[in-house]
Amino acid sequence: MFNGLALLIGVLWFIFKPDFEPALTSLALLATLIGLIVKGRVSSARGVDRELFQQLRQYLPSDGSIAFIDTNNFAGFSFALARLGDLDKFVNLWDDAEHEFLNKKLEQKRKQLMRLVKEYLSVIALQTFPTHTPGWNSVPEEWEIEQPDRFDAVVNKLHTLAGQIVELHQDLFRTARKKLKC
Repeated sequence: MFNGLALLIGVLWFIFKPDFEPALTSLALLATLIGLIVKGRVSSARGVDRELFQQLRQYLPSDGSIAFIDTNNFAGFSFALARLGDLDKFVNLWDDAEHEFLNKKLEQKRKQLMRLVKEYLSVIALQTFPTHTPGWNSVPEEWEIEQPDRFDAVVNKLHTLAGQIVELHQDLFRTARKKLKC
């Protein structure tokens, strides 16, 4: 409000006394006003992204499914599908416009993470099978003998994707903390 009033006074001063000082004052005040408007928009966008990042921390924490896929060996060992729950929630709830970051770098990383998690869950769905324990799956251990190439390919794919997901998740979180100052 004050900057707008000062700008108006500077413009009136220039109109009634067209000289160098009133023109320079008007330009300086205009630049300041534009700077404040732009800063307000950036600050507002940062606030929206900060809130979204806090939600992401709850849905996809480092100590949930991310930690599980980082440490689990899928080479014929069974695992509880529930341990992948954070990844399922992320794919099902975060693949829409409501959950897009305004910051382009953060949004690019979120989309990349979404693509990797979808691919990972697809391999889990198509290449692992239920065990005798309800809610548990595994890459069939008999494949190691009967279909060793398939076994190795599936296990390597799961481990590679898991590593990429963990790395990108950490990169997204580090970048968000730097950009959003939180």
